[in-house]
Amino acid sequence: MTTKLVADAKNRAARTFLTGLVVDLTVAVAVSVLAGIDSINDKAALITFSLSLLKTLVTTACSYVLRRYVDQSKIPTPLPPTDLKVV
Repeated sequence: MTTKLVADAKNRAARTFLTGLVVDLTVAVAVSVLAGIDSINDKAALITFSLSLLKTLVTTACSYVLRRYVDQSKIPTPLPPTDLKVV
């Protein structure tokens, strides 16, 4: 296993987590507003957000595992270039 592949798997998992977290928070706020939930401590709101966050954590773990261990096809997904300059 190459170090670049491990780094790419970690990067992909981090991006998946951040994207999922933003989507979860946006949906949680939208559903709370539309449902007219008065308090952030409402049991239904907490359960909904907890399940959504759990979904994000599972998706993140799957993203990492799939990139690092499963993506071993004859034509693998290329690693990102390392010679790019950040502006």
